[in-house]
Amino acid sequence: MPTTFDGYWVAVLLEEAGQLAPPTDEHWITLVIHGDQVSADVEGARFSGKISDGRVVIDTATANPPEVVLNENGRRFLELLGVSRLEIQSDSLLAVDDDHPVIRFERLTRSLIGSWQVISLLDERGQMRPPLSGTVISAEFDSEGRVTGIAGCNRFRSEYTTYRDNIEFGAIVSTKMACRPEAVMTQERTFLDRLQQTIEFRLSRVKAKDRLDLFDGSGARTLEFVAGTGQTEEVTEVETIRK
Repeated sequence: MPTTFDGYWVAVLLEEAGQLAPPTDEHWITLVIHGDQVSADVEGARFSGKISDGRVVIDTATANPPEVVLNENGRRFLELLGVSRLEIQSDSLLAVDDDHPVIRFERLTRSLIGSWQVISLLDERGQMRPPLSGTVISAEFDSEGRVTGIAGCNRFRSEYTTYRDNIEFGAIVSTKMACRPEAVMTQERTFLDRLQQTIEFRLSRVKAKDRLDLFDGSGARTLEFVAGTGQTEEVTEVETIRK
């Protein structure tokens, strides 16, 4: 059942030495709530749990990736969350311990719909890396279930459906140009494969920038986007060979 807590929430203040202060580094902390189901994205790791009587119970054994080592902010966040109850106050979500707020969240109002630009993708060796210099990979989602964009060389289009955090892409169709160097085409194939394999998406905010992450069936993060301008022109640093 939906609750007043439902949605995406970004932690903006954590209790430290009796005072609420912003997290001290660039890592993001996002809480996603659907009914009594909750997940927390903490410094790139995901944890699952439930809400019972307004209290969040996170199972740390669900960490993905399992070998994650959290920094002080992440450990402190999970510690505070585990001893508090949730309350809505105006447009904020508060985690409260003995009537004292220990975490303040702001609702993330950005939706999937709009333009996004890839800042990192999981390459064929299983490493996250930025797009090749001189290439742009982008995607634009509309409200009618269509997605279009640039895969680094060719334009592509597809259809998508969503339910909560789940997403499924239909067949992906692209133009048939070739680009040099060959690494551009390898990157493009990797991107389109990652997109096709996606089953889950997450929205968050990092350093005041809206962010979209996509995940495959194993729970691995495969594509990282930031809100972009939806560039539709070929990039001049890449040699394009029209067929």
